[in-house]
Amino acid sequence: MSQINEFQNHFLHFNHSENFLAGNLLVLCCQAAYPQILPKTIRIFEQIHPKVKIITMERDGLYIPLLHLQLDKERKNTEIVSIINLPSLEEYPDIKIPDDLSFHALYKTKWLACVSQSNPALAKMKKISMKTLLKHPIIMQSPDYAYYSTLCIDYFLFNRFGTPNIKMVVDNLELFCQAIETNVGVSLTSNIYANLSRIKNSKDMILIDIKEKQTVQLGYLVTHNMEHSDLVVSFVQALKQVLREFPFSE
Repeated sequence: MSQINEFQNHFLHFNHSENFLAGNLLVLCCQAAYPQILPKTIRIFEQIHPKVKIITMERDGLYIPLLHLQLDKERKNTEIVSIINLPSLEEYPDIKIPDDLSFHALYKTKWLACVSQSNPALAKMKKISMKTLLKHPIIMQSPDYAYYSTLCIDYFLFNRFGTPNIKMVVDNLELFCQAIETNVGVSLTSNIYANLSRIKNSKDMILIDIKEKQTVQLGYLVTHNMEHSDLVVSFVQALKQVLREFPFSE
């Protein structure tokens, strides 16, 4: 059964009209999920609920909860859901989700080190410690690069083990890959973002496991009053359908 048929069957139990939802939905999305997971989710959702207007914003990590709450106050006629990639809240108890939001983890994976094939000392390693990475210049990719701060998840992760020497902050995948491939510096990515063909098919970039336990949780954020909104529940069901088929083959 196709993703769309499964999704349609689920919501026919709700209402005999499969197009009964209408309104505005704003989706804030982390960069890890934005290129692959979000488009597939929207494609499923829109075929079932074409009357819903969807707006998307790509944002970075720990900035998303703050922006979510700000937009929730400003956009009274819009429901908001955020797709976010977080370090495990058990491993990083100092990450605090604002009281007005709830986080629901859907998919667990891990962080990976990104190093150049031309860096023999690192490229030959089976696992790399965070402290070893910190001895090298750090490359960061952030859609909020112009407002770069400690709210960038990469900075937050590195900062737990030392002070990162940030060599470059870029806002797109191609610049990120080129910086790693040419050995300008090293970086981190998640298994989710690493599934992009530009990364996984690179001949000049090596992805290596991190020694320390570093769990990634991809999930969604909503305000408590939106937990049971039909529109949000419908979108989350589409997101779950997509994640069941991850990793995707391109």
